[in-house]
Amino acid sequence: MRFLKPIDRMLLQKIFASFRKIITVEDVPSLRTCTAVIEYMNDNNYNARVIRLGIPDHFIDHGTQEQLYRLCGFDAEALLKP
Repeated sequence: MRFLKPIDRMLLQKIFASFRKIITVEDVPSLRTCTAVIEYMNDNNYNARVIRLGIPDHFIDHGTQEQLYRLCGFDAEALLKP
């Protein structure tokens, strides 16, 4: 999703109807996008395993966006691991 409000109900309906496992990735925790996706799932009686990836709750060193994504475990390489 490119934005949180208004939530893209059509996109989420399509995703939850098509997949049993969903991964959310959020690099701005204050947006609460992951929470909104889970609330939508619960409010609309969908059942899926949702894995939330984001910035951990501890100090992260400074670096480039690429370096920080790798440190937080949601760079392209980490997302492709089984």
